[in-house]
Amino acid sequence: MGREFDLSLLRSLDSDLGADGVLEALDEALEAKVIKELPGAVGRYQFGHALIQQSLYGELSSARRLRTHASIAEALERMHGEEAEAHAAELAFHFTESATVTGTGKLVHYSILAG
Repeated sequence: MGREFDLSLLRSLDSDLGADGVLEALDEALEAKVIKELPGAVGRYQFGHALIQQSLYGELSSARRLRTHASIAEALERMHGEEAEAHAAELAFHFTESATVTGTGKLVHYSILAG
């Protein structure tokens, strides 16, 4: 999702955790100082350091990375609805990273919009 991320996006992802589980996981990550809340932005977080994000991302298997990017792309599209075009670069990135799962149609669409 990037160094910064939003609670609403986390909650909209396909997850067995549920809303309470997501909040519990965030609380654990906050306590461990893996992430921190962004000041003045309720429900916005960022990794405590870019290396933490990179390390966690690097530990994912390639299959898990593909599925995660696909889930994020689909969740972003749902969240932004008719305003998805305003987030074309972010969507293009996630559809690019998950193209073997999601196909190339949306990748091309959002890449053209982002360009």
